[in-house]
Amino acid sequence: LKKKIDYQKSLDYLKAKAKSLKREDVLNLVKADVALYDYPKAIEILKKYLARWQADTFMRLHLAFSYLWYGKEQQAMKEFERIVSVNPRYIDVYKIMGTILAWSGNYERAIKEYKKVIYYNKKDVSAYLWISNVLLWKGKIKESKKYFK
Repeated sequence: LKKKIDYQKSLDYLKAKAKSLKREDVLNLVKADVALYDYPKAIEILKKYLARWQADTFMRLHLAFSYLWYGKEQQAMKEFERIVSVNPRYIDVYKIMGTILAWSGNYERAIKEYKKVIYYNKKDVSAYLWISNVLLWKGKIKESKKYFK
């Protein structure tokens, strides 16, 4: 017979030890919480970890996404902004921020984020397409065509 594992009890035990866990262990805990849609717990663990290791961009990215999936767009945006303030060439974060802003109707700021992508990588086709789409949503068809290459 297989012994039934109390998954939640195991998670709770590990979380109690979170301050002394290695980076990989913390990441696995976060992934488990995300898999269970328990974003508040993932956020709590990541915040504790980042209090010690503030420069860990990868973990900060997980925190930003956990906030986003939990419906906390403003907190997510703050974390994404922290990431690019440390690493301004992290162009995928500008794309994510642009998408969030476009979906929320903040078209002008979304376009600014996509233009940052183009600044760092003029060959990034997706940034041009996103700007074109946002301009279409604003009803600026002629201007939209300039970016649709």
